[in-house]
Amino acid sequence: MNRHHHPSLWGLLGLALLSTPLLGQSPLPQASSPSTAAIAFSRTQWRTYNQIDSIGIYRTDPQGLRTVRLTPQTSGVQYRLGGWSPSGNSIVYELFREDRPGRSQLYAMDREGGSVRQITQGTGTHSMPAWGPGGIAYAEGPCLALVRGDGEGQHELFCPPEDSLLQPPQWMVDGTNILIRTGHYEGSLEPVLLSSAWRVDSRTGQASLLAHWPPIRISTSASRVQPQAAEPQPDELYFSPTGREALLFRDPEIQPSVYRVDLATGAFSAYPIDGYSFVYSPDGARVALGGHTTIPGYIDFANVYVAGRLGDNLRQITRNYNNTTISWLPVQWSRNGRRLLAEKLVYTGDPIVHPRHELHILDLDTGAQVRLPDGEGGPGSWFQP
Repeated sequence: MNRHHHPSLWGLLGLALLSTPLLGQSPLPQASSPSTAAIAFSRTQWRTYNQIDSIGIYRTDPQGLRTVRLTPQTSGVQYRLGGWSPSGNSIVYELFREDRPGRSQLYAMDREGGSVRQITQGTGTHSMPAWGPGGIAYAEGPCLALVRGDGEGQHELFCPPEDSLLQPPQWMVDGTNILIRTGHYEGSLEPVLLSSAWRVDSRTGQASLLAHWPPIRISTSASRVQPQAAEPQPDELYFSPTGREALLFRDPEIQPSVYRVDLATGAFSAYPIDGYSFVYSPDGARVALGGHTTIPGYIDFANVYVAGRLGDNLRQITRNYNNTTISWLPVQWSRNGRRLLAEKLVYTGDPIVHPRHELHILDLDTGAQVRLPDGEGGPGSWFQP
């Protein structure tokens, strides 16, 4: 999934941020309590522009003072980060080996990278794990599956009616239901991607169809921040953890490009902000997003924004007005909704060199930044006791 094609936000006022210097890192593992806040992240080494050589997993603290490598960084091996267990004792990941194409398994390890255990069995792929109160939800081929952290109870939970392309599963705040987006192609000459949103009960496997598209029928018209053309990008669906709504980003050549989806009725409405990589706050009341600010002279600078869930009270958080080689992506909210884990992508201008991923924690009240080690985060990266 390419997260880095960006629609635009126009005429927005920014909040200045105070950037702290890069903090020191220790290469040696250090003991830490399971109740200690920590951030797991990945580092990717590329063999060519479109071929990954290896992925490794690391851990740091929210101040970036101590960094620990948890897995090897071995050519031909990808340790694909899933996220933390609810207790913060373990991390789940997908292990993919280049010499075993079409096959992968899920593993778990402790906070120091030890006590490694395989938790899925069988052929095919076992991918995109999300650890929630009811176990580890993941994709087993085209199906949603569930397994306990000790590897027991592995079973398929829900297989959509069509052979489907699944997005990563997301646990609802109720701790029992899982939200997934599925998709399948129809047609042979010019295939069309048809997508659906589902809620699945982790105890019974009962699935409820929440929404289906295309086509999208707009139920209301809304004033929008001025849209601007961008390169095509596949649909991306961002669920609220409450399960009441979602935001759908479509091909920006089809205006409007962002929709609010009412998951109670399946209705779609135009969303008043163009943006990308939306992340809901834990209570579902706000969203963080990436977008562009255009200053006089029509120069775009990418930043992080926060808004109400309906697109109201839009605030610019980062203040990038001098570097067109920088993009920002929100990754995960703090539990109290006052801080945000984000990635700063720094491009070199050379199309065969991937951007450098810098991790930062943004304080939404004061505008301060904490610079963490370079790496890539995900929805389950930040454990907060």
